[in-house]
Amino acid sequence: CQILGILPTFWNCFVESFHKIIRRARSTGGCGAKGACLLEVMGVAWGGMEGIHIYEQIPLTTVEVVMGLVLIVGHLVALVWSKQVQAVMQEACRTPLWAQILTIIDFVWIFLLLWDAPWNALRMDLFDFEGLRTTLVVLCPVMCYTLCSYSKQNLMGRALGLFLLLLGLIPLEAAFLKDPATRILIPLWWYPVLTAAIIWVAMPYLLRDWVDGLARHPRIFRLLALVGMLYGVLLFTCAFLDY
Repeated sequence: CQILGILPTFWNCFVESFHKIIRRARSTGGCGAKGACLLEVMGVAWGGMEGIHIYEQIPLTTVEVVMGLVLIVGHLVALVWSKQVQAVMQEACRTPLWAQILTIIDFVWIFLLLWDAPWNALRMDLFDFEGLRTTLVVLCPVMCYTLCSYSKQNLMGRALGLFLLLLGLIPLEAAFLKDPATRILIPLWWYPVLTAAIIWVAMPYLLRDWVDGLARHPRIFRLLALVGMLYGVLLFTCAFLDY
């Protein structure tokens, strides 16, 4: 029964991936006109073609350059001014106002992803859950108010985790089924980050504990900052070589 229950989920994922392949084939002409038409006919038979989301239109080179620069600058600051950065991180984990501001940003972002309007370029398809769109739109401000008012303790863990989950959609969608092969560097960075984000959303107190642990072990903090900076250099270099 459990296996039969998850079959629709796998089928929806397969159809979604197939639609992305269709859009990729039509945009690049990689399979020819006849192949693209055949794919389109098959896609229509499976429920039609969705429009290309704005995240998928971002060039891979742009993602690599921006992500590389952010990693280089951010980790360089953490490496040079490690004590100050650690103090700011510890203060952020214990300041409800910062967490509330980030929570509001998260739910405004989610609201734009759900809001169905012609001018809304961020709108995403919900596929089988399309009937819940209106309910989710209504629940966004309710959940935001509830978290900011009644769940102030360790709110930064949930707010930061949710922000990273939303942010990770952009580079992962932009790198999906795109050449060159250096796109693998993007999910190699983001999958561990998203795993940590899920843990923080479920157990927000762990963010505070991890930050305090890094403050007690400055060598590990500097090592992580160095690794992040070198990874940014690698991404930035690959972006120019691919270009």
